[in-house]
Amino acid sequence: FVRSRGRFIRSAQQRFLERAACAPKLEKYENGEPFRLMGREVSLKVERGEKNAVSFDGSCLRLSVKDPGDREKRKKLAEGYLNQKCRIVFGGIMAEILPDFRDYGISMPVLRVRSMRTRWGSCSPAKGAITLNRRLLEAPRSCIEYVVMHELIISSCRTLSISVKAVTAKAVRF
Repeated sequence: FVRSRGRFIRSAQQRFLERAACAPKLEKYENGEPFRLMGREVSLKVERGEKNAVSFDGSCLRLSVKDPGDREKRKKLAEGYLNQKCRIVFGGIMAEILPDFRDYGISMPVLRVRSMRTRWGSCSPAKGAITLNRRLLEAPRSCIEYVVMHELIISSCRTLSISVKAVTAKAVRF
């Protein structure tokens, strides 16, 4: 299959890399810096505050910091918020999709979130864990749902030694 579709796969990979290069992401953690969150472009607002705090109003991630010039503190606050948001969003989606797998006896896997260079997610059926790429939070909800569904399907097939087609046919609701 891979050999017969090699040209298409390489072309799709190249398009993906080009799109990813154009997508704004946090790098400098400076005031006004754009980035993506759940498929939408939002901006970072940095302001002086009495205490370090983070809030999100739907279009702007606000960092209140004692010293707005401290890049490491801005980065730590933003990353902490985004990691927490990943756990909430990814965990919620996983909880919504998991009932589709009740026939296969799959229980709620441990959710791990980390930065990955080349994957959106991976699963470890033996450990009962699914790891999702933190950058997946930049994608629209439907993409996150797809990756979670994919990892649950692969996990259930590896655990029960059944075909991916059989699980997909029964679980797909999109």
